[in-house]
Amino acid sequence: MYAGNCPVCGRNDQCQKVSAIHAAGTARARGYTYDHRRRRHTTTVSQTALAARLSPPVLHSDVTGAVRAVMMLALGLFAHLCVGAMIHDSGDALAAAVFAPLWLSVWFIVPSALVLTVNLLRSRRLNADLPRRRAIWQVWNTLYFCARDDVAFAPGGRPFHPSQLPGFMQTTTGPFTDLVRV
Repeated sequence: MYAGNCPVCGRNDQCQKVSAIHAAGTARARGYTYDHRRRRHTTTVSQTALAARLSPPVLHSDVTGAVRAVMMLALGLFAHLCVGAMIHDSGDALAAAVFAPLWLSVWFIVPSALVLTVNLLRSRRLNADLPRRRAIWQVWNTLYFCARDDVAFAPGGRPFHPSQLPGFMQTTTGPFTDLVRV
């Protein structure tokens, strides 16, 4: 329980840390599903509406798309080399061995190169913005929520509605200018 008082009602019996509400309202379950006799790992995340509204800022980029793109790129290059080696072994010219398998490998190489480029640009943008997001993360860890008044606030700061929190994550304007120091 919060030692201070809510800036709206002046009481503290319904005040709780935003991080605690988010943790209590978020459930993650890992398990397995069977699809065509193959066991696959699954992860399910469920959240209460309040936990979703009070979600923390994203600190690190998700690299799974980039990893999948690199794997597709490697698969496309491997397919190109294998088909090219088979054509070259059959006695055709080297130019035919290089250009003939393009119809197969282009379906892997072009989409994976596009996905990889988008993921690298997104990661670069997120890394450039990391100091601001770290500062916002520190502020998020100090926020409290009053269930009686449905407001979030930082100790000593102005109250705001939880629906304003995503805007706080994107910019440092509005009621949050005095909270974030980047």
